[in-house]
Amino acid sequence: MAPAFVPVAGALGGGAAVRPRLAAAAGRRAAGRPAAPPHGRRCRPPPSPRMTWIEKSATVTVEAPRDFCYTIFSDLEAQPKWSPWLKSVQVDPVDPDLSRWSLASRGVEVSWQARNTSVIRPEVIAWESLDGLPNKGAVTFVDAAAAPALSPPPSAAAAATAAGRAQRPVTEVTLAISFDVPAFIAAVLKSDAVGQYVEQTLLADLKRYRAVVLKEVRAVARAKAAA
Repeated sequence: MAPAFVPVAGALGGGAAVRPRLAAAAGRRAAGRPAAPPHGRRCRPPPSPRMTWIEKSATVTVEAPRDFCYTIFSDLEAQPKWSPWLKSVQVDPVDPDLSRWSLASRGVEVSWQARNTSVIRPEVIAWESLDGLPNKGAVTFVDAAAAPALSPPPSAAAAATAAGRAQRPVTEVTLAISFDVPAFIAAVLKSDAVGQYVEQTLLADLKRYRAVVLKEVRAVARAKAAA
């Protein structure tokens, strides 16, 4: 479900996974070999690369109610608005827990189907992929206290404004994604430079999501004021 697949997909060579490509290459190599090697021994296919799960996460604080934040994020088909890596998201019209995700950026194209594994409003949305790029993850929504003022407001009006801000609900949104990748790619992703890039990509998407939420909050406030 989530954004920030570009660094991982790029490391995988732009495909859904490394394993099918390795298998195809092994098949081409095997095609030129004799069917029955000498000494009666059988050819063993090359071993599949050892796979491992690696997780990356990012957190953003949003000045909006938890339920409101959940509603915006759970609109999966609208996620390309705040995640430029996503080309499209299509929710299955029969089973809303199924969705098809397409990513296209910097010459990398990836598509996968995902299934929601846990949906608890307004606490968590968790998913796992069923095909394509192996991934799973969750986004959580936690009530957070507003930060206290660092200094006393200079006037009564400012005091009222500050009090109003302090009473606004604040939500901590955390997005965690795990990828099942070959061990050698996992080692690259665990390096400081690449790992930080993936996390910064996640955080950038969450900041754009936060901007969308705050825009909707202001729109609701204007509509209430005009009513």
